[in-house]
Amino acid sequence: MLKLDENHVYHLGTEILPGTTQILGEYIRTELYGEVWWVHTPTGAAIADHIMQRAAEIGTAIHKIAFYVFTGAGIDIKSLSPTLLAPYEQIFKFVQQYKPQVILCEVPLHSQKYRYAGTLDLFAKLKGFRKPVLVDIKTGMSHLVGPQTASYEHLVHENKYRGNIERTLLRIPKDGSEYTFTPLRRRDDWNYFYYRLQNYNWLQKAA
Repeated sequence: MLKLDENHVYHLGTEILPGTTQILGEYIRTELYGEVWWVHTPTGAAIADHIMQRAAEIGTAIHKIAFYVFTGAGIDIKSLSPTLLAPYEQIFKFVQQYKPQVILCEVPLHSQKYRYAGTLDLFAKLKGFRKPVLVDIKTGMSHLVGPQTASYEHLVHENKYRGNIERTLLRIPKDGSEYTFTPLRRRDDWNYFYYRLQNYNWLQKAA
């Protein structure tokens, strides 16, 4: 049985599986003159550790809010910090517009064939879409969401669902501005992820 621990490490029995974001390596931690920076590999942008950690905390909180709203678990708006109120309103607005019927939400899955794992933000039937929709939420800069969702699409196909899927990006800005909802249809997204998976596996064996 697949388990995801508090350090976001996937365990399948005694085996540790790499996660999709780990394989893609969009952000790499590095040290320079005694300070920690995170380098965004597609652009080369360097982000100070304290800024990255704060962004990660807010991003995690927004994902938790999305889970509660998507699944109808309920959320006490009064308990939210002012920073999270506007993102909550955008998530709620998305739900009101697309009426998601949840199939999977924040569920970790693994590939028996390729030996990796990932956690889907949302897989649901949405108003206006003929096919079930795989939704990935982003709150900041991301250039590799296409390959990321392609890896999730494979996980869904291998584990739960055999039909056609629409991959999408739901961007919830931290500053509270309007959400955007974008289809992801590059046919080579899986090819890029598979290349990164092979590269990751090669480096692990070479270490």
